[in-house]
Amino acid sequence: MSKKKYKSNRDDFVGKIKLTEDQEPAKQKINWFPGHMNKALKDIKSKIKMVDLIIEVRDARVPMHTGNPAMTELVGNKTKLIFFNKANFSSQQSIKSWTEWLNGKNINFFFGNILDSNDSKKLFSLAEKIVLDEYHKENPDGKKEKINLMIVGLPNTGKSTLINRIAKKNIAKAADKPGQTRHQQWIKITEQIQLLDTPGIMPPRIEEREHGLWLACINAIPTHIVSEEDSAFYLAQYFLDNRLKETQNYYQIKDNQSEAIELLKDIGQKRGCLMKGGEIDLERVYRIFLTDFRAGNLSKVCFESPLD
Repeated sequence: MSKKKYKSNRDDFVGKIKLTEDQEPAKQKINWFPGHMNKALKDIKSKIKMVDLIIEVRDARVPMHTGNPAMTELVGNKTKLIFFNKANFSSQQSIKSWTEWLNGKNINFFFGNILDSNDSKKLFSLAEKIVLDEYHKENPDGKKEKINLMIVGLPNTGKSTLINRIAKKNIAKAADKPGQTRHQQWIKITEQIQLLDTPGIMPPRIEEREHGLWLACINAIPTHIVSEEDSAFYLAQYFLDNRLKETQNYYQIKDNQSEAIELLKDIGQKRGCLMKGGEIDLERVYRIFLTDFRAGNLSKVCFESPLD
């Protein structure tokens, strides 16, 4: 177990994040862009003309930085609908703020939860309406026979789960770790609608290390790039900085911690994460803490706001 001492400033919790070449520690950047993602970008570019609408899946806890600038540039003026998944894990005040901001940007968007069948249906009904409205502007008396959609997004934002629920089949590979979908496939949703599933694609680079920690906390970046230790310490300090008492209430621990290590050790005591001699098994605590957060069991949070 590392003897590293953690301070209370969350900027210190970046331990093992991989650096790009020639970067000073103060400018640490995360770089996870495996070869299959670059290939996927090229494949998407070759098929954009075949689709009527692109559904981009993001995470409502990180509304801006679960977007991908490289994807935005690639799709150009193609009509897009942004689906902010896991809205039930985000704070209602944050959703309200983002909704007001997005309404002023003339962006098609929808906040919801893919595990809610009503939300899944509403999303595809909205997608169909957007496509048909555009079509009838150019063809007032026409009838569109087929609607081709494409779904894109970062790894582990819920694309595959969304597809499986709306198609009512286990068609797309879904798992609780990023990077499971590697190939594109057309999936029939209804007689009229078909959907092109694509692999999760990260931005080629993430400029701010804190943005990368947000993505690691929601499980969009694998642990060999950002460790569970770094993610857990960042998240613990985030909760302390923002006085989110729901976390203490969930674990039934006292609201008297001042440092992340204290919070994590208290969680370990409550969950019985003890080794021989009574020492806290911190690695086990990291996994429990992150799993509880990703399952929405802790405070409802949004790491960023439109004003950032």
